[in-house]
Amino acid sequence: MVKLQTIIILIIWLVGFTLAGCTKETTPLLEYTLLTDKSYEDANSAEIIWEILVSPNITKESLENLLSKLYELALEEATSEKYRPTVIDIKAYTSEKYAKSDLDQWIGRVSKTGFNTKPRFKYNERQFNNNGESTEIKFGLSKLERYGIWKKIIRAEDRAADEAIKEFPDMTPLEEFEELENELLSKFKSDLAQTEG
Repeated sequence: MVKLQTIIILIIWLVGFTLAGCTKETTPLLEYTLLTDKSYEDANSAEIIWEILVSPNITKESLENLLSKLYELALEEATSEKYRPTVIDIKAYTSEKYAKSDLDQWIGRVSKTGFNTKPRFKYNERQFNNNGESTEIKFGLSKLERYGIWKKIIRAEDRAADEAIKEFPDMTPLEEFEELENELLSKFKSDLAQTEG
């Protein structure tokens, strides 16, 4: 019942916010999906604990805007009775897999505990850095190009070992085997560096 009320309040609030914001230039709210609502109330406390799913292509500004609005909504819901201590914890994830992992793989979070009146916003820099990683350019190469070169390096290492084993099937004398393997590996990597630039 609390979940249904929360969803209805969210819809009403978002419609009202959208209509009220028609005259102001505001950053549009991110679209999100409520994954879990673990909120509960008893005589002594109220806890609002939401986990939401957001698009992986986000900015800190748009995420902070969304978390701020959700925090305000949660605060209104949690303080229905005056002076009641509340816990508010809203975590945003970029995938359901991250939300289910129990490894704190949220990208953004806003929380408030007890009588603390100021919300704490946290951002997981690692998650922001991983966003769009497949197209990220490093060393002048995309992730796909780097992966292709990595595979070629592995093949060069395997080829050097295979050719050294052909020359020294029982790998003895070991020093000569290792020397040949290292020479071949250097040659193959040098050839690879010339072809890949």
